[in-house]
Amino acid sequence: VTTQNPDAEAFCMTSLVRKSDVLDEEVSVYGIADGSRYVQIDNLSGLEGNKVYISAPYADKYRLAVGDTFTLDEKYESKQYTFTVAGIYDRCQSIAVFLPMDHYRDIFDLDADAFSGFLSDTEITDIDEDNVATVITERDITKMADQLDHSMGSYMTYFQYLCVLLSAVLIYLLTKLIIEKNENAISMVKILGYENREIARLYLLSTTIVLV
Repeated sequence: VTTQNPDAEAFCMTSLVRKSDVLDEEVSVYGIADGSRYVQIDNLSGLEGNKVYISAPYADKYRLAVGDTFTLDEKYESKQYTFTVAGIYDRCQSIAVFLPMDHYRDIFDLDADAFSGFLSDTEITDIDEDNVATVITERDITKMADQLDHSMGSYMTYFQYLCVLLSAVLIYLLTKLIIEKNENAISMVKILGYENREIARLYLLSTTIVLV
């Protein structure tokens, strides 16, 4: 399958699984063309062996750093792949791995011209619909976030107001408790000539600051 769209750029992609005792998480593995316009990673084409770039969310979630190794499994087979982190790609918000396309084809034993799809910032119109499995647009990516914001956004606003109200009630109750527990001491310092402002500084101000 080919296209004449000058913005189209072939890529490879598969899903592997990071297995653990707690949760098995799906990881997207991408084979990226040299000099890609859409996934700009310095020196990606120069990676050798099992070295790859990983997304920043992947590194943060599993505490991976440059030089660390990790293993991913085939979803429905027993085959495993071990990679070494060569760098962190911070312009991706998903759990993903990136490597050169030729390297990807070698690892997954694909033909020299195999690819999964095209990246493009303009619509590709010269490919038969029978050869198109799916089209993912920017709108598709943001749709879930928009739906969550639409359904949960108003509740979050109410939750913020509730937190402020609960904080005010908590400060009031703690202040009342402090005054009651120190009633005798407060009476004594008033007899000694302390002003209300000074008494508040002694018994209330520090507690209020810590609470806030």
